[in-house]
Parts: sequence; C-alpha cells; structure tokens
Amino acid sequence: MSHAQRQRQKRKNGSGGYGVAQHLFHGAHDPGKLAGAIEIRMHPEEREVEYDGAVVLKVQLFNGKCGHKVPTGSVEDRIMWLDVTAKDANGKEYHLPVDKKGFKGEEYTIAADELAYKDIGIAKGIPDFPGLQRDGVPIGDRIFRMPYFDANGVMTIMQWNTKSLGVDYRIGPREIKIETYTWKLPEDIPTGKIIFTAKLNYQKLVKPVADYLGVPAFARRYKISCTTCHSPFPRLKPYGDEFAGNGFILKENEKSRDYISAGDDMLWLNRTFPIAVRFDAFGVYEPKSEVKTDFQSPWGLKLLSGGTLAKNIGYYFYFYMSERGEIAGIEDAYIHFDNVFGINLDIMVGQFQTSDPIWKRELRLTFEDYMILKQRFGPSRTNLTYERGVTLTYNIEKTGTDFAILLP
Repeated sequence: MSHAQRQRQKRKNGSGGYGVAQHLFHGAHDPGKLAGAIEIRMHPEEREVEYDGAVVLKVQLFNGKCGHKVPTGSVEDRIMWLDVTAKDANGKEYHLPVDKKGFKGEEYTIAADELAYKDIGIAKGIPDFPGLQRDGVPIGDRIFRMPYFDANGVMTIMQWNTKSLGVDYRIGPREIKIETYTWKLPEDIPTGKIIFTAKLNYQKLVKPVADYLGVPAFARRYKISCTTCHSPFPRLKPYGDEFAGNGFILKENEKSRDYISAGDDMLWLNRTFPIAVRFDAFGVYEPKSEVKTDFQSPWGLKLLSGGTLAKNIGYYFYFYMSERGEIAGIEDAYIHFDNVFGINLDIMVGQFQTSDPIWKRELRLTFEDYMILKQRFGPSRTNLTYERGVTLTYNIEKTGTDFAILLP
C-alpha cells in the first residue's frame, strides 16, 4: 500500500469519508528547495599573493539537506557544475578551470569541447548523426554527474540504449566534496583587490540537447520546468506573473554567458534567440447537436518570442499563424521598461491586451472568449482586447495594490 493509499484509508476510518491525499515532492522543480540544497564555502590558502605568484582556492560543497545524491532523478539528463571566476581591480573577469584529481573517468566530470549523444540519431531517424556538444557549460568547470554510455562507449541520455555507467561523481547525503583551483596571476593584472566568485549551477537537461530538441525557450534558457510559471498551461502562477512583470528576466538567474558582447554594456544580445510555438486544440461535445462530437485541431497556432534588450528592458510578441484556420497576424508586440527611475513603475509601449492589468485574456482555459472584454461602450474607441499605445503601472508593495493607466 502506498503512502497516499494509507492516508486515504486512515481518513476514511477516522471520519467516515475519504480525504484528499497529496504526494508532492517538488525537488528540483522548486527554485527555493534547489537553491538551498548544497552549501558552498570558499577559502584561499593565502589572502595576499605576490605579483607574479599563484592563488590557490579550496571550494567546499556540502550536501546537508538532501537524503539522496545530487543531482538525482533522470541522472542521464541532469548536470550540475561549479563555475569559479575572478575579477581584478579594473573589473576584468577571468574564468578559473578546476584542478584535476586524477581519478578514473574524471574526464567526464570536467567540461570540455567534446561530442556525445550520437544515438539521438536513432530516435530521430538520422543515419550518421554526428552528436551534440557534451556539456554546454564553460570549459574547465567541475561537473557533478554520473554519465551513461551506449554500446560504443559514447555518452547517452537514453536509458533504453545504455550499456554501462561511468564514474559516479555526484554529492551524496552528508558528503563533502572539495575542489581546488590554482590560478597563476596574469602578467598584466593590476595590483589591488581580486574578487573570487563560486557558483553552483544545475539544469535538468543538458543545454545542447535541450536546444536541439526544442525545449520551450524560457525553460531552456533558465533550466527550469514550464510548471514553474504555468499551472495548467497557459495559465500563469504568481511566479510566472512576476517573471513577465520583470520584462521576462529572472534577475537572480541572469548569467553573462547567456548574452553576446557587442561592445556596448547597455545592450544585452541573447546568445540564442528565444522562440516558442503554442498549439491549442479543443474537443467539443454537444449532445443536442446533429454532430455531437467535434475534435478541433489545430484551433490555434502561435509563434512567440520574448526576452531582454538591455537591463530592465524586455520585449514580447507573438504571431498568430492560425486561428480557427485563418491567419490572424501579430497580436501582442511591445517593449517593457521595468522599474523606471528605480521605483515600482513599469511602462509598456506597443500593442497589447488592455485587459492584462485586470485579467490576462490570452491565458484563459475556456473554449469561448470573454465577450464582455470585446465590447465597446458609448463613444469609446477601444475595448479591453488589443490596443496600441502606452500603459503605465505602479505597484505599492506594502498593500499589494497596482495602479494602471492606458494611453491609447
């Protein structure tokens, strides 16, 4: 008998009726649980180093909160890596590769420019598939994983095609792993303070595989599940609402490697263009109609994109490729300025749903539209669907009150 079954039986016996049992283990799908899973400490061997010397850092990782190895779950898909950087007195950043330990199979625990996953060609029906980049993280970073290998000794993410397992370099319960970084100071480094940063990163699917298979854009970029923001899709949870309100930026999760340097610190160019496709289908049952059942697919097909243009500036648009069999064209298309003047003032410029501050019409789960939002009253030239113009929204955090002004 499972835990949920026992709880149902217990509640039935105790109250004469069935209760509701939940079996929720969010794990890595919960950003809060993920953020506190591993404790990190970093210590230099010396706090002052001669100009032509070397810095030796020890990074300690302690699994004090998980009763299992990390990462876990679909281990063949998961990847967790330690990224260590240094910033000199002039603000120049350097990447530090991890020191090798010399154990068997270590080459699969240090990021490299190697190919793997050639057997994806089997599933995709592509003979002689060359494979994909193995790691997709900065070269030289320490990776905590257990690789799966196919019959040819090549790393795979497909359990059914796994012949053998590699070294298990994950972090077990109550286990401490210590990584060493020896960095010879560059000849041109200026004298002064150097700031070292160690970041432990996690993603549920190796990025090159996610990119190739077309995992939805935001989930792919931030390595989170779609259910972090949606439940059920396309309805937004509060976290998803906040993400959209911040101009499609997870401010605590932005990485410089996600952008291409164009010589302009104010411009953020996405390294990969964020794009997604939304497909809607409906099943209709009308018992009194001549045709009682009707499977309407595709009901809607949308091409979406959203992301960042600069700090606190985002964009979003979607093109309705098919709506009930007809091309509807561009609907949402706007620029979003977040926290203007450093206060809780947001400005949106372009074409958007004027009902969004009240109710996000495009996230409805119903078959029919909300007709009241499409009505025009009196001499008004607009309704609460699409309009071009400027929207200003201001939030009072203490009361949770939002004010919105639309200038069509």
